[in-house]
Amino acid sequence: MIGTKAKELNKELETLISRLKGARPIEYDHGKIDYLYSVTEKAFEAKDLVNLITERLRALEQIHEDSTTIAESFEAVEVRQSELEAQLAVEANIVSETKELMVKSVKAIQETLHTLTA
Repeated sequence: MIGTKAKELNKELETLISRLKGARPIEYDHGKIDYLYSVTEKAFEAKDLVNLITERLRALEQIHEDSTTIAESFEAVEVRQSELEAQLAVEANIVSETKELMVKSVKAIQETLHTLTA
């Protein structure tokens, strides 16, 4: 079976070789081939740039898709910042009041010590 298949393939090969030997030479336009070759070379040279541009476009697409989430995050940060500023103002008042109470307490202690030592 393998032997007959090999014989058939050899016969086909011999037929093709004889047909190729009998074929006339192909006439072609060298200018067109040179142009095609230069265009192909330029395409291969541009491949890396095309990949870079494609990556950047994908990154821009991702940024565009994430932009709504980013906008919501910025809004949340602004709200939180306002809350923090209000809380800091309250805490600043508490610190000021505590400072005043400490100054009064120290003065009272000093007066008490002064009266005890006098």
